Formats: sequence, structure tokens, C-alpha cells
Amino acid sequence: VTAGQAPLTVNFNGGDSNDPDGTIVSYLWDFGGGNTSTAQNPTYTFGSQGAKVVTLKVTDDDGATDTASITINVSAQPNVPPTAQAAATSPKTGVAPHTVTFSSAGSADSDGTIVSYNWQFGDGGSSNQANPSHTYTLAGSYTATLTVTDNAGGTASATVTGIEIAPNQAPTANASATPTVGKAPLAVAFSSAGSSDPEGQTLTYEWTFGDGSPSSNAANPNHTYT
Repeated sequence: VTAGQAPLTVNFNGGDSNDPDGTIVSYLWDFGGGNTSTAQNPTYTFGSQGAKVVTLKVTDDDGATDTASITINVSAQPNVPPTAQAAATSPKTGVAPHTVTFSSAGSADSDGTIVSYNWQFGDGGSSNQANPSHTYTLAGSYTATLTVTDNAGGTASATVTGIEIAPNQAPTANASATPTVGKAPLAVAFSSAGSSDPEGQTLTYEWTFGDGSPSSNAANPNHTYT
């Protein structure tokens, strides 16, 4: 065998070497990288790819020497592509804006390492994190795609389907005040009771009092008209 994929085991034979006026008393095989053998017919395993020049030096009983060489062509093992696994670890459905957390757990490479992750979230957004979070701001149905790349350039992809983002519905505002008539300075208690959101989202408040005074973000503020 003079060619094959690493790791490549080769049986060498120095038995055809001869000495016309005496005998061969020693063999020295040089496999490169400081690896040698003094056996007549050694076996050696090449662990890396490349053209390996192997040299045999024989010495006869008078101390004379001769050398011969052979080239062993060792090729790399074909890359085994990685495997990709993609999942959502938080709810995939919600009202915009809705954040989904993704996971690449289970993605692996049997003969190397995964060196990069690329997520495409289906709405134009992307991430190179292994386990990103993404906020969908527009209603729609989306598919997120994960592509992993290994150290030899092999790739694999997996998808997360069923991402459903509903449009945000407007809340309902309800305002009341007590009292609504009186002499200045008039202290008025305002109430937002009855205000609601059809999707149950948390409401924020902004009251403007109509007299040029600063607004209030309290749900139920008090204000004095002077």
C-alpha cells in the first residue's frame, strides 16, 4: 500500500535488499518526524495527511551502505458534516412585540468541533449566538433557521416552525374624576379604573390635566387646579 486515508498503516519490506559480496547486517528505516525502525520488515502508521518520503538505509558486513526511498501519499479522511438541532425554549406564540428564546442544544460534530452558529429568524433578523433571543415586532407566521459550521467547513441546518405572532390590539381607556366642579384651588382625584387591554398586557398611563402643569404617569393621580 502506497496511498490511502489517514490513519494509514503500511507494511514495509526490506527483504529484497542484497549484498553481492557479503551480507546485509543492519536496516534503518526513517519514516520522518524522528520516527525510525531497525526491523527488516517494519509496520508503521501515518496519522496525518501528506506525501511521506520513507528512506531505508542498509549496511553490509564491510560497513558499506546504500539507501532507497519510497513515497507514501496519505490523504485526509473525508469530513463528516455536523448535525444541527434547533428549538424554541420559550413560547413561540404571542402578541407583537413578542420575544422568543432559541436553543442549539444537541447540535454536534462527530469528527471535530462546531465553530460557528447562524440564526435567521425569518423577519430579516439574524444572530451568531448559539442560544439567542429575538423579538418579533410585526405580526405574522415565521420560521427560524439555524445553520452550524464545523472546523472543516461542513454545514448543517435545522428549523423552528410554528412561530405565530398576533397583531397588538389597542387597549381601552376609561377615565373618571371626583369632583369635576368646584372653586379654585380644586383638588381632583382621577381614576383609570375600567381601563384594560384585550390581550392582558401591562398598561402604562399618562395623564395631562389641561392647565399646563406637568403630566402624570400614575394610574390614579391627584391634581389641584389653582
